[in-house]
Amino acid sequence: MQNKYFGDKHDFYKYLLLKHISEYYSLGIHWCLVPDETKKNDGKKTLKEKEMDKNSTLYTILNDSKKDIKNIEKYLNKNVKFFYEKHEHFYMEHIYITKSIEKLKTQEIIFFDPDNGIEVLSTNNKNKFKYVSYGLLANYWEMEKTLIIYQHKDRNKKSTNEKIDYLCKSINCNKSKDIEIVKKGNVKYIFIINKKHYNLRNIIDDFINKNNEYEKDI
Repeated sequence: MQNKYFGDKHDFYKYLLLKHISEYYSLGIHWCLVPDETKKNDGKKTLKEKEMDKNSTLYTILNDSKKDIKNIEKYLNKNVKFFYEKHEHFYMEHIYITKSIEKLKTQEIIFFDPDNGIEVLSTNNKNKFKYVSYGLLANYWEMEKTLIIYQHKDRNKKSTNEKIDYLCKSINCNKSKDIEIVKKGNVKYIFIINKKHYNLRNIIDDFINKNNEYEKDI
């Protein structure tokens, strides 16, 4: 996540989903925040009248001229906790993980918002914080948390499935029992659902039924 992206169309639909989930479970958000890439002129999927009609409160918050993800605290429930620390130094990964767990350990569901989604084999020290690492996910899964990962659409249609296969082997989850995927446009929300939060499946279905922009990705 980069602050410069705050407020685009992807954010709008992301926060609708997270707000719904936080009404039923305590939510922790690990932003996977990295410094803004000021030289890149991307991230301009602006909000339209459709979004204003759907939720004017969220629309107003996201349209704030100040690009700062902390603004979303005005919208999400008060029981949501956030891990804001910027990830800048690859050699501090263990420290980032420790600080994140200390901040979010009381929350039932943890949402991860990396720039590029799940870690890939080509990840290196220069770009690693644009991905969420298997190590971080494994730590939270072992704590019996439900995990949600924000994943942009891969160019290779098979890539997401391959990532999930490798993810399940890495953190020891069951693909057929634990994984749910919700899709909105080019974004996928990968849910790894702990058995303690089984009712989350019904909550997801209810949300999709009320918001036809989203769908299950089977």
